[in-house]
Amino acid sequence: MCYCLENENSIMKSIKNSTAGHIREIKGKNGMSYQVVWYKIDLATGKTVRQYKTFKPQKDAEKFLAYVKKNFRRDGLPIYDKRSLGEFMDDYLNLREKEGELQATTIAGYRDDVKNRLKPYIGGICVPDLYPIHIRQWFGQMQEDGLSAKSIQNVYRLLHCAYEYAIENDIVEKNPCKPKPPTVKKKHMDAYTEEEIKDILAKAKDTDVYLMLIILFNTGLRRGELLGLRWSDIDLDKKTMFIQNNLVSADGKVYEKDPKSESGKREIPLSDALVQVLKEARDKDIEAFDEERASTGYVIHLPDGDPYRPDSIYQKWARFAKSNGIRYLSLHDIRHTVASQMIHKNVNCKVVQAIMGHADIKITLDTYAHPYKEDEKAAIDALSEVTFTGTAEAESKPVLPPMDDSSSMTI
Repeated sequence: MCYCLENENSIMKSIKNSTAGHIREIKGKNGMSYQVVWYKIDLATGKTVRQYKTFKPQKDAEKFLAYVKKNFRRDGLPIYDKRSLGEFMDDYLNLREKEGELQATTIAGYRDDVKNRLKPYIGGICVPDLYPIHIRQWFGQMQEDGLSAKSIQNVYRLLHCAYEYAIENDIVEKNPCKPKPPTVKKKHMDAYTEEEIKDILAKAKDTDVYLMLIILFNTGLRRGELLGLRWSDIDLDKKTMFIQNNLVSADGKVYEKDPKSESGKREIPLSDALVQVLKEARDKDIEAFDEERASTGYVIHLPDGDPYRPDSIYQKWARFAKSNGIRYLSLHDIRHTVASQMIHKNVNCKVVQAIMGHADIKITLDTYAHPYKEDEKAAIDALSEVTFTGTAEAESKPVLPPMDDSSSMTI
């Protein structure tokens, strides 16, 4: 709590969400008692609910009522009590969770933001006492601690939404989230060349990262889609792979959720070569476990069959790249490589969009269409062919004079 009342700690805990009220006298067998009645806002319904607490000495009731009137009333409106911002955010997320509109992984991610990026900095400030100056200082402190602009933006948006909710329910009057958070710089995405791809797969052959890499380089799956892929999602006879799961981690647990967007649910055709690799991998799983588990289990898994945590698969790939002298790019850069290679090989952009599971073709072109040097050279050569054809430069080439009929040779 961010407030304090002498000798009344137990009382303080009982008046969350309270507004000013009154004292009611109660006559009982043991004499008079005094009941303080006040009101609170129910976060789940937004309705005002009556609260009460009974005291034997009248002076204790008056002291408590004075505290309520001083701290829980503003311009006659019922307002939120002066809990700390950290406590308010916890309650706000509990409410969002009860509403059921957000997935468990999203709520867990928000709680992680509050725990690690909000509470250590501004979590002790009372809800009505947060001002724009605090927000600016908060941005600076997070940046000094090495937090990325994207991380700062994420927790800032959460705080902004929480205060909008507080305004709608007469908890506070203004939203202090006025300063703009740091701008996220557009990340430069890199890609592997064809030679690097061949080198990586050659070095990965007969290792425990080969299956992961051969799938990624042939499908362009997202990390969570790869880890959420089950054998039941693959039809080896029809040579297709259906993407319908996305494995994520939050709150120390691993969850399966839907793909990133509706377009993320997609069917990807498989090449004959990849089908053969997958058949061999599935046979190994049948030997290691049993056919039923191999038919429904994860394609990429730990030795015991359990799924990898998303962060651990990143670490596994990084260790392999470092130990084998491979230029390290992230798993998402491999996805970028796949899209770029398809565009480089003149695959129709709508086909690339479908395979990658992009909701908008603009994403395909703006984000993943990585230009290769040979593409740039070919473009310049094409322009040169157009611009120099029929010009003085072209006409300056020596031209043989027409042959005179009299000088023609007889064979």
